[in-house]
Amino acid sequence: MANKQFIIRLLKKLYCKARYLLSLRYYSEKYKPLIIRNGTSDVEVFRQVFVQKDYKLPIKINPRLIIDGGANVGYTSLWFTGKYPNAKIIAIEPEEGNYKVLEENTKNYKNIERIKAGLWHRNTFLKVVDKGYGEWGFMTEEVDQEQEWNVKAIDLNTILKNSGYEEIDILKLDIEGAEREIFSTNYDWLSKVNAEFNFQAQHY
Repeated sequence: MANKQFIIRLLKKLYCKARYLLSLRYYSEKYKPLIIRNGTSDVEVFRQVFVQKDYKLPIKINPRLIIDGGANVGYTSLWFTGKYPNAKIIAIEPEEGNYKVLEENTKNYKNIERIKAGLWHRNTFLKVVDKGYGEWGFMTEEVDQEQEWNVKAIDLNTILKNSGYEEIDILKLDIEGAEREIFSTNYDWLSKVNAEFNFQAQHY
C-alpha cells in the first residue's frame, strides 16, 4: 500500500513537472522575449498564471480596459493580452527590478501601458520594503515627500480618468497588503469595476 501511494505521488509530481515544462516552452515561444529569472519567485508566478491559469474567467467577456495591479514581471498582462488581444491593459508595478523585467517582457505589445508606481488610496510617495518573501513579496509604505522614498503612489480614480475609459472591465489586484489602503477611502472607482481578481499572497 505504501509503495502504491509513493508511486502515485511520484506520477503526480512528474505530471506537474511535464505540464510546467510544456507550458514554459509554449509561452516562451509565444511571448518573446519572456524573461524568467532563476532562483526567484518568477517560476512560481509563471506556474500560477500559465500552468494553473489562475486568471481564467469562467464567463465570456469582451473587456476593453484591464488593470493589472501588482504586475510583477508582466506574466498576467501577457496572459490577458493573449486572451483579450483587443483590450487595453495598464500594468502597474512599483519595484525597480520587477519593473525592468516587466518592460522587457511587454515591450512588443502596444496595448500594454506600464506605470512604475504603487497603487494607493491617493497620489503620494511610497517606500518599497523587502520583507524577505522574494520578488513577488515587495511591500509599500507611505512616507512624506521629505523622507526617503523611491516610488510614487497613484490611485485608481486617477488611472481610470487618464485611461480615457469609463469602466474597468477587469481589475486584478495582487499588491501585497496595500488592498486595505485602496479600499479605505477614495474608492469611487469601485462601482465602475465589472470583474475583480483579488489575490492575497500565499506566502504570508
